[in-house]
Amino acid sequence: RSALAVGAASGLGFFLGEKLTAVVQVVGLSDLVLGRAAFTPSGVLPAGSPGFVALVALGLFLAPLVLHVVATSIAALGARRGRSQYAIALAIATLVHAAYNLSVVRLHG
Repeated sequence: RSALAVGAASGLGFFLGEKLTAVVQVVGLSDLVLGRAAFTPSGVLPAGSPGFVALVALGLFLAPLVLHVVATSIAALGARRGRSQYAIALAIATLVHAAYNLSVVRLHG
């Protein structure tokens, strides 16, 4: 339980740091491909009621939080079991994060 709490707290920290960086750099990020992928809807939001669109937008905003909580929790659970298990869990968490990043860039880029 404590490993998951530490993983969740770490994931929240990554999420908040990422959002803070985005807010600080938002002016210039729209010029970059990754910035456009992260901050421009570009047809991703489906047409529909304003409530549905807002719900989808909230989900897209919180997706990185879920990603970071899951990835850091995987690593924290591995760390509980020793160095070699931590290394394996960290590699798995890195692959999960890379797969997410790749899918976001392919979807939006």
